Amino acid sequence: MMHSYGVPFMGFFLETGIDRDQEECLAWAWFMPHFLFLPMPFRESHWKQVCQIAPIFNELVDRVSLNGKFLQDSLSWLNYSTKKVDDFTYRLLENHSKMLDAKKIEEIRLGLHRSDYMLDEQTKLLLQIEHNTISISSFAQGCLVRELHRPLSYEVLDNEFSSRLKHKYVLSLFTTRHWIPQNSAVTQFAEALSKASSEYNNPRAVVIVVVQTEERNMYDQQWLCKTLKERYPF
Repeated sequence: MMHSYGVPFMGFFLETGIDRDQEECLAWAWFMPHFLFLPMPFRESHWKQVCQIAPIFNELVDRVSLNGKFLQDSLSWLNYSTKKVDDFTYRLLENHSKMLDAKKIEEIRLGLHRSDYMLDEQTKLLLQIEHNTISISSFAQGCLVRELHRPLSYEVLDNEFSSRLKHKYVLSLFTTRHWIPQNSAVTQFAEALSKASSEYNNPRAVVIVVVQTEERNMYDQQWLCKTLKERYPF
């Protein structure tokens, strides 16, 4: 257990089965996603700000993705460009270049994004530090943590444990426990995939989940697949 700002920093173990190609055995990998035992209070104005700018960033990324020449030039023009130093980006750009040469145009496209923010202590400004468009993880676990935080926020104030927390934090928790934002990322992702499939309008169309060797986000992926099958059976 670690402590951050006087709040216990917890985690849970996830077990993933890895089938080694070169071995006739099943190896098990363990990793520990971390989460705060109690929610960290933040300003309501910051939450509203994020909700307002998220669609703008999503549209920006979508428009940039349609400018093939800009993407190729900006990621390839230096000797130490992203294309040269990152093998994954290199393969993406090579495939993208082939699509451009073939003049292949897709009218239907779907973006599932995740933005990460941090609060600057000096300026008290909310800063966006990442906008993920390829590796989107923790959305399912985030929904679970939200459901954990709400009842715990009520319980902790009536428990002797609260006396060991900083008074300022307990006061903030008391004022914000009634307003813990709803997290419906899993259902929204499933809805988006379902709508994209409907737009494609092909009865043979399938949703493909691309995974990597020793996948660490398998539980997010499986939960999304489960939600998609239950809510929108194809």
